Amino acid sequence: MPLSKNLIAPGSYCKEREVACDAFRCTFDIKNDTIICSDTPVNAVLIGDSITEFFDHNIYYNDYGVILNRGIGGDEAQFIDFRFEADVVQLKPKACIILCGVNNTWVLEDLKDEEGYFKEEPAKEVLKTITDAFESMFAKAKAAGIEMWVCSCMPMGEGMPSLKARNTFLKRLNVEYEKLVEKHGGKFIDMWTPFVNDEGLMIPETSRDGVHPNGVGYKVMADVLCPYLEEAFGKR
Repeated sequence: MPLSKNLIAPGSYCKEREVACDAFRCTFDIKNDTIICSDTPVNAVLIGDSITEFFDHNIYYNDYGVILNRGIGGDEAQFIDFRFEADVVQLKPKACIILCGVNNTWVLEDLKDEEGYFKEEPAKEVLKTITDAFESMFAKAKAAGIEMWVCSCMPMGEGMPSLKARNTFLKRLNVEYEKLVEKHGGKFIDMWTPFVNDEGLMIPETSRDGVHPNGVGYKVMADVLCPYLEEAFGKR
């Protein structure tokens, strides 16, 4: 049976090669079609990269109505913008909870100055790519009456390359995220503070590899997010 006539299905982002956002396109199209055909009311959509994808959201969020996970490992902000209408807007959630940005930094890995920080011009270009994507997503969300909940990036920890450069960039990016929320409305959710230790790195006990939360880390994330969900949607 074909998918619904009015389903937004963006297809592949890149015809020449598969990029991260193409990985679950078929899966998400079918899941989105099911939501639409069943006329299921959605309270929130979680969208982002592998940190979102790996989160078994049903463990912590079942009390808050239908919360969908549309995370894709390796995804970047501009690719999330590409699929935003399909994976958020057409599902008609009350809120979109977005966490991304780390994957955009990998292009900077070989572009460091003599002090080990990312060179300014390439870093500014990456910041612009991310903030432009967020400006676009905010506009789409606002037009659809969806509130944006922007999570800050977490610090990175031991085991990840270029820690000094990357964490400096991520702190800078978090400032931009907070400015976007101040400009457009919504919620800014601090995921940096609960995960950072005195050395400015991700707390080792919360991560399996210095970037992805482990079970302890996902419990920390839930402890941060659940009060927002309860305030917005109440408990069933």
